[in-house]
Amino acid sequence: MASEIEAYLDAFEEVQRLLKRLSAVVDQNQLGSGSDHGRPAGCRAMVPSDWPTRDQLRGLLSEIATSKDQLLQKWSAVPERIPECHAQQAA
Repeated sequence: MASEIEAYLDAFEEVQRLLKRLSAVVDQNQLGSGSDHGRPAGCRAMVPSDWPTRDQLRGLLSEIATSKDQLLQKWSAVPERIPECHAQQAA
């Protein structure tokens, strides 16, 4: 049972790591998105060269979806009730 809980916690940490990556991408995109509206040429010139490509964004979103699915599977493996420790029962 401890292994099921540990597997769930590992999957949870992976989802959190990916969501932090997504949040950083969103923050980066918001920095440049509000300036020079109505002038596409000016906007393109302001786009940082390290912005992720469409395929990179799709990959990240796909990775997040897969990790969330795995998280739900790991959660399903965790027992509904955790049995008490034998040491506690003896006391």
